[in-house]
Amino acid sequence: MVERTVGIMNPLGLHARAAAQFVRTATQFSSRVTVSRDGTTIDGPAGLRGAILRHKDAFLLSFTRSLMTYALGRRVEAADMPTVRRIIRSAEAQDYRLSAFIAGVIESSAFQRVRRPAPETTTDVQH
Repeated sequence: MVERTVGIMNPLGLHARAAAQFVRTATQFSSRVTVSRDGTTIDGPAGLRGAILRHKDAFLLSFTRSLMTYALGRRVEAADMPTVRRIIRSAEAQDYRLSAFIAGVIESSAFQRVRRPAPETTTDVQH
């Protein structure tokens, strides 16, 4: 059996696209993948599910902040945190459905204030 250890230097971890590529590659072989961070080791999908459940609050906060960051086109700031917590509480009342998180972001005043570029218009000028 061949064993490889790969270090991820990005403090935020492995991005989704790179993670998906990694999984596609790993599934081509008879492989066992474990992920370790801060003394915690996760072994496969069941291990990931368990880790998420053990750290549910941190996961929900990270997920909601990431969703807000994407929607706002900027980093979430300290002033946004009450909104983030409100979205999580609202989603809890709806069994943490993805649609509840999305609706919470869309309905937030931060999202409502996002300026979108005006559509480009072309003008035919005839001389």
